[in-house]
Amino acid sequence: CQCLFGYSSEYSSDGTMVCNACDTNLYKSEVGDGQCLECPLNSYYGGYAATALGMCQCNPGYTGENGICTICPAGKYKAGYGNASCEDCPANSHSTRGSLGVEMCSCNAGATAQNDLSCKLCEAGKYKSANGSHTCTNCPPGKHSGGTGRTNITACLDCPQDTYSSTDHSFCHACPLDSRSSSSSEALTDCVCNVGYTGDDGGFCTACAAGKFKGTNGSSSCTKCPANAYSPDGSTLQVNCSCNKGF
Repeated sequence: CQCLFGYSSEYSSDGTMVCNACDTNLYKSEVGDGQCLECPLNSYYGGYAATALGMCQCNPGYTGENGICTICPAGKYKAGYGNASCEDCPANSHSTRGSLGVEMCSCNAGATAQNDLSCKLCEAGKYKSANGSHTCTNCPPGKHSGGTGRTNITACLDCPQDTYSSTDHSFCHACPLDSRSSSSSEALTDCVCNVGYTGDDGGFCTACAAGKFKGTNGSSSCTKCPANAYSPDGSTLQVNCSCNKGF
């Protein structure tokens, strides 16, 4: 008598042969007195009396056939036992080799996690310099970035002179007419009236009326020309004040 597939032989003290089912993670693919063999590395069979090498299934994080299992590469995962292929991590995410599930895929730099485990590119005006689920960071005040998925603070550029950064730091607003700002300005109120104009910071600027002048930027009032002198609209210096006829 010979033991069937999936059974190995054992002899009792009186010389009687007994056929025992191969235990978990073991198989026997031949009829005879041979012993059960262990499933290859990185594979497993959870039942009993396995009759073929092909019944050994690759572990989570590994893929292959007939017990020849290779590790899932970086950027992929496999959640269960079996010979299925490794699956790609969701867009804008990555994983280490041998990952066991989608939850091991972490968002790339420049992307942040959503409630559904997806990863969304950082919006314009934000950046994220490391892998992981943490949120994107706003560009510093007075700076902006115009594209999505930025990975470094160096993508945040200074708003140029005569502009100021938008609330979401995605672009720079132009200052109102006849006003100016320094570079890296962060608010509308950083826009101040030009010389020869007056008004509130960030507001409407009007030219100094005839007979007045203003030589500095800002919200200060226009100054009257000296007595018996006159200047045209928008004058910027006292020297623009000319003596009236007869003086």
